[in-house]
Amino acid sequence: MISFTIKYIILICASIVSVSANASFLGNDILYEYIYPDINSSFEHAIFTVGDGVEYITGTSGRTVIDLTANTITIGPNLGIGTGQSLDYSLNGGSAQFNGYRFSDATGLFPSILSVDIDKTTTLSGFSLDRISFTQSSIALNLGNLYAGANDLLVLNVTFVPLPSSIWLFSSMMISFYGLTSRSKMRAVRWRF
Repeated sequence: MISFTIKYIILICASIVSVSANASFLGNDILYEYIYPDINSSFEHAIFTVGDGVEYITGTSGRTVIDLTANTITIGPNLGIGTGQSLDYSLNGGSAQFNGYRFSDATGLFPSILSVDIDKTTTLSGFSLDRISFTQSSIALNLGNLYAGANDLLVLNVTFVPLPSSIWLFSSMMISFYGLTSRSKMRAVRWRF
């Protein structure tokens, strides 16, 4: 009975470790919103599951392509399937408080976001860290008054909260304990013969 309980606890710990150790966008449902004219107004929205390939082509302009990978968000008018036309975020939002995108957890299963940084491959002129705001479960990007050329990209690197060390410690302790109990049972069986 005890060995079954220990095996069950180890299985649970291993599943927690495998899910949390790979914290990323992959496999998560994301709520995409085009926000305009202020942070509380969703002009367009969609829910998609992050996987291989492009996740979404915006309906507002029909020209912005959004691709999420494990730890990056890439936004641009031409990611191999877009129209490659320029986008002027100042036309509609010159006087708006907010003109941009928000990506949020759609299911409550999203790993917590630790930081968001601009990747060095970003070519969107004028975009800086002060245009990014994020919480544990959402990222907002204000593009107001920016101009995206036909080949400009906005690439963001997202870091998720790592697995707490206490779970690693508990898991390694349980695995060690299981190994010791298995060894002592083997010795007991060996001495009976």
